[in-house]
Amino acid sequence: MLADLVKASIFNLFFLIYPIIIYCGFKFFSMRETTIAVLIAFFLRILILRKWKTQLEKTTLAAACIMLIASIIGIIFNEYSLIKLHPILMSISFCAVFTASLGKGKMPIVEAIARIQEPNLPSHAIGYTRNVTKVWIAFFVLNGLISFYTYRYSSMDVWTLYNGLISYVLMGVLFGVEFLVRLKIKKKWEAQKC
Repeated sequence: MLADLVKASIFNLFFLIYPIIIYCGFKFFSMRETTIAVLIAFFLRILILRKWKTQLEKTTLAAACIMLIASIIGIIFNEYSLIKLHPILMSISFCAVFTASLGKGKMPIVEAIARIQEPNLPSHAIGYTRNVTKVWIAFFVLNGLISFYTYRYSSMDVWTLYNGLISYVLMGVLFGVEFLVRLKIKKKWEAQKC
């Protein structure tokens, strides 16, 4: 159990800094060597993820399988830029999971996360979490489109800068803004109860 957690943490870190690894790989090694290393990493990720069953893990597994195939195609046809598709696939994966969670009879992802801290969410908070889930869906759509643009039309430097830094900063800003809005709404609700 602990070994699986350690492996998962290492791979999560690897894929968090994936654009920087690709940039350094292309800069200091050959594109072929970098793509082979990525192929091995995705193969190992698939071996780890196949044991997990949550919707997010299944979606991440599908993205890892696509990246494994893209790496193989890249090696066979010398199309090494295909390994730069990963940020796009991750945005699509998260968008799909968040969207699926809004289905009838399902709990929105943000509500599930909120219930970890506050199991008995008031009804107004449930509506709020549904709206926040929609905001995250919009973010993942926009992020995926920008990632695609950097993949297709930008230099390696721009691709790395956006996907390895700016997208995370934007995600952090969204987290921060949502946190401040949540505090304001919570304060307003508590004032109405008095």
